[in-house]
Amino acid sequence: MKKLLSILSVISLSATTSGLAVACLDASPIPNLGKEIMDDNIDKVVNKGFATPEAALEAVKESIKADPENGLFVIENGVIPKPTDIDQTLFRSVDLNAQKTKVVVTYSESINESGNLSNIIWGPEQSYDRTIKITRPVIQEIANQTLIIGQEKTIDVKVTNPIDGVELQVVVSNNNFISASLKDNKLTIKAIGVGSSAVTLKYENAEDFTFIVTVNEKPKPVITKPSDQTLTVGESKSVDVSIANQDNGTLTAESDKTNVIEVKVEGSKVSLTAKAAGEATITLSYTGAENVSFKVTVNEKPKPVITKPNDQTLTVGDNKFVDITITNQDNGTLTASSDKENVVQVSVDGTKLLLNAKSSGTAVITLSYPGATNVTFNVTVNDKPVEKPVIAIPSDQTLTVGDEEKVIAIEIENPTSEGELKASSSSNDIATVSVDKETNKVSIHAVGKGEATITLSYPDADNVTFKVTVKEEEKPVEKPVITSPDDQTLTVGDDDKTITVAIANATTDGKLSASSSDEEIATVSVTDSKITISAKAAGTATITLTYPDADNVTFKVTVKEEEIPVEKPVITSPDDQTLTVGDDDKTITVAVANATTDGKLSASSSDEEIATVSVTDSKITISAKAAGTATITLSYPDADNVTFKVTVKEEEKPVEKPVITSPDDQTLTVGDDDKTITVAIANATTDGKLSASSSDKEIATVSVTDSKITISAKAAGTATITLSYPDADNVTFKVTVKEEEKPVEKPVITSPDDQTLTVGDDDKTITVAIANATTDGKLSASSSDEEIATVSVTDSKITISAKAAGETTITLSYPGADEVTFKVTVKEKEPEIIKLEVNDIINNEDVKKIQNLSDLNAVNEALGKIKITGVSSLKASTINDTDVKVEISLEENYSIDETNFTITSAIAKKDVELDMNDIKDDSQFEAISNLKDLAEVNEKLKDISIEGVKSITASAIKNNDTDVLITIELESGYTLGSQENTFTIINAIAKKDVELDMNDIKSDSQFKVISNLKDLAEVNEKLKDISIEGVKSITASAIKNNDTDVLITIELESGYTLGSQENTFTITNAIEKEVVKTEIKVTSISENEDILNIKDKASLQEVNDALAELVKNFEGVTKLEATLKEGSETDVVITITIDDQNYTIDNATFDLNGAIKTAE
Repeated sequence: MKKLLSILSVISLSATTSGLAVACLDASPIPNLGKEIMDDNIDKVVNKGFATPEAALEAVKESIKADPENGLFVIENGVIPKPTDIDQTLFRSVDLNAQKTKVVVTYSESINESGNLSNIIWGPEQSYDRTIKITRPVIQEIANQTLIIGQEKTIDVKVTNPIDGVELQVVVSNNNFISASLKDNKLTIKAIGVGSSAVTLKYENAEDFTFIVTVNEKPKPVITKPSDQTLTVGESKSVDVSIANQDNGTLTAESDKTNVIEVKVEGSKVSLTAKAAGEATITLSYTGAENVSFKVTVNEKPKPVITKPNDQTLTVGDNKFVDITITNQDNGTLTASSDKENVVQVSVDGTKLLLNAKSSGTAVITLSYPGATNVTFNVTVNDKPVEKPVIAIPSDQTLTVGDEEKVIAIEIENPTSEGELKASSSSNDIATVSVDKETNKVSIHAVGKGEATITLSYPDADNVTFKVTVKEEEKPVEKPVITSPDDQTLTVGDDDKTITVAIANATTDGKLSASSSDEEIATVSVTDSKITISAKAAGTATITLTYPDADNVTFKVTVKEEEIPVEKPVITSPDDQTLTVGDDDKTITVAVANATTDGKLSASSSDEEIATVSVTDSKITISAKAAGTATITLSYPDADNVTFKVTVKEEEKPVEKPVITSPDDQTLTVGDDDKTITVAIANATTDGKLSASSSDKEIATVSVTDSKITISAKAAGTATITLSYPDADNVTFKVTVKEEEKPVEKPVITSPDDQTLTVGDDDKTITVAIANATTDGKLSASSSDEEIATVSVTDSKITISAKAAGETTITLSYPGADEVTFKVTVKEKEPEIIKLEVNDIINNEDVKKIQNLSDLNAVNEALGKIKITGVSSLKASTINDTDVKVEISLEENYSIDETNFTITSAIAKKDVELDMNDIKDDSQFEAISNLKDLAEVNEKLKDISIEGVKSITASAIKNNDTDVLITIELESGYTLGSQENTFTIINAIAKKDVELDMNDIKSDSQFKVISNLKDLAEVNEKLKDISIEGVKSITASAIKNNDTDVLITIELESGYTLGSQENTFTITNAIEKEVVKTEIKVTSISENEDILNIKDKASLQEVNDALAELVKNFEGVTKLEATLKEGSETDVVITITIDDQNYTIDNATFDLNGAIKTAE
């Protein structure tokens, strides 16, 4: 009605209920929106393109959806909905035309035949067609293929416009050459024989595609000949052999002279081992390939040659390494000997020779190496020269009056036994000096301010001097201390917060400054002793306060967001609803803006006899109860209630639709006459037509004549017949088609295999298989010689009994079947085997007596005399020098659990010769290095364990404080042969520590570079460059409450000490003092009253003169200069110059308007 009234208003007709019919007759045609929707949907679908007409039909059916609001209705579950207005559309059906090129759409439009709007019905069926766009599948081309026999290849086959559920098929023209299979659109081709075959790919609705596969013979393997080789006796070499067209064959190699070259093959690698000088031919073979050969020449190994070292000159106490060159080495060991060990002692480490000069004289050193000619060279040892004493010059010293005495250790090179160190001061009023004669330490006492020279003297040594500077005692000055403000909490938008900062011990020219760690959260400014904080954004910032010579202090400023008022919830009212009694409940999601976490939606109906309502979270569910109208009210805490209407209509009664009576399932036989069945249809319409289809036309086909269907059996299987009738539900029934019965074949006995039995064994039962057996047939059996074996039958089983040794034939018979035979061979029973246990032999008294005999022959002679039942012989072979393995041979009809056993210590042990070089090269001796004294060396030697060595002791070497002589004592059964049982360990005892003077270290001139550096990291980087004898590392660390001085820590190398001195000292002003710059705000100048009073000056010069007078009023500003503002004769731009060493400014220029008087 609303739709009609709106159309009528457009054509300027007054609409009343009495005049509505006349208005409809005179108005322009009203468009049918439902049909437009249906037409649009169908047009869109049929133009998409489909592989088959049936697929297009299904897509069209899926596209038509009911849309009652826009006038489109669909028959669902056989129920035809009623129209609610004229010019609505009912979609009835869609089907294919006979040629399957178009879809035919059947529909009706709503009409009002009587002119009464309460009697709107569906008009007569109408139809139209739409051409289907068919996109046929296409098999993409595959190139012709060439394979080798045995090769397998997989090819991806692509089909454009594929059909769901349709699989590719492959056909091979000649199965003698190739086989082909398809899985998941992957084609696998295997080459079987030489020749060509066509491969055809088939796909429903697509053109077949054929390509050719050619199979060739596999090419023969070819070995690539290796180049000829040259080796040296004892050398091994691997040669890679290349083989083309390999085919699971094995490479082999053969040497025509195995005494010259031995060969081994692993895969494609040939290993050559040179055995003797000569020439050999190596022949390579590979299955199917022609042999190839190459030559290997083996040369004799050259003899080792020791290169003679130069003669050496040493001084008593010297140790010197000499590198020895040996050409053509061959796993030998270099040895050396001295003809005068009291002059020079020698030891060898690999090819390094150590010379240890013991006393003056000349010694001849002999070098030996297996296979090489010995070489000799001379070593001359001279006495140490006597040197005069030398006093080490101390560094200049700086002391302060009142400090403790400064003690300096004086080092004297080449001191004499009777020498005495003396010291004197050039001015005892400035500094006095004294000497500790026992320790050679000088003590300096600061007396008064000034400079004195200290002179050191020692018999036969040159005097040395150094300066002592004495300073007055400094009085400490208390430094300023900033009192840190408490942490602050501000809110964005609040007024700035001002805090007065207290500073103890403030100086007259000190200025407080402040900075923020995050100016996007909070900024800070300073005026005298007050700081002002401005809140900018939510967050936390750290404020740092700075004052000259005072430690910085910090406090936190927390800024909170402004609180935003909370908006009240708002319910979005749903649209009015129209329901039908009996329909499913209607669920609507209700939107609530600004919802709270604990708020709950509630709903009520004004008339629950018409409609009820329930709530789940944000969803309401409405149930239609009876025809009428109810108001639904929605509520939410703090929100205004909203309402909407629910109109409930009466339930429409369905029209009875046609019903097909399904026939019973049918069973047919291939070759039988067609089967005709009459189908009953209840509520049939006058124009309705029965149709039928088969799920598998290769099994059964079906045709329809009026209400009769005719079924034809085609092949064995099962097909489903589907019956259809307009507006009726489809029905189905099954048709099972059986093969024609074939003639019965005669029985066939499967002959058992020939059997072998033993006299006395259990009977042998065999099941006999009979193909095509009859229900009353019985199996029978007979033996050609029952004295050898008998046979009996039970059903399909035969049982054979062995009677005597020999051979017999068993014959099997069955009615209608050919007889079959098999042989039975019977053997005599084997004699019983007697079992022995090896432990009984091991524990035999005579066996246990075989201990510590002279050799293996003696062991075997003793074993030959032992008699044990069942044992024919016992024979021993060696496992090692003392143990033997005994093999057991048994007499006939005997067995044993193990065929061998071991006798330990059967042969007496011989002395083992140890190599002294192996002993002294043992890694355990590495611990004998730089130990405290001889006692500690011997204590450490007790921990060394070497096979065959009973004890190891160390003794001192005359006139040598660090090296020791090692003596080896062996255990029984071990020997050193002709080798000496002693050797030397160099530097076994550590040298005595050298005491360094800390004053000498810290006064070293290298420390002068440690001054006014950037930071502690740069200090430590510079310290790495300082090199002082005995000092391993120098590191700097920060001193608490001191930004410029550092604490130096000294770490010494092994063998050095500081005695009782501290290993730390301080370097003052090592780090440059950080200058904190004061920030100048440009507003403190631009808004200054005196600046603002510069008005109406006669000229720019007068402006600059006035500015020059005012500069002194602004701290940190060195110059103010004005220039005319561009395009103006009265306004100026003032540029600010500052002391940039100590100050910063946020803006270096500002405008001053009206500074110059306007010209008249």
